[in-house]
Amino acid sequence: MLGGMKTATTFTYDEIRQWPAAVPVAKAGLVFGIGRTTAYEMAKSGTFPARVVKAGGQWLVATQSILAVLAADAGVVVPQ
Repeated sequence: MLGGMKTATTFTYDEIRQWPAAVPVAKAGLVFGIGRTTAYEMAKSGTFPARVVKAGGQWLVATQSILAVLAADAGVVVPQ
């Protein structure tokens, strides 16, 4: 790690499918190449690329919605 910066993280579609039903917005942001601060700003403004909910003071992203966005970009249908 250089200067406190994290290296880029990539996840496979199959890895994401193994995640719990919802994940913190910062982790979901990594999937879309969005940094932590920007991910939270987007969640608060309603512009995050996947479905975000605020539960108990924590911003969470539905894993199914992450998969749906990724599948739409690839032209694939994700079962609900």
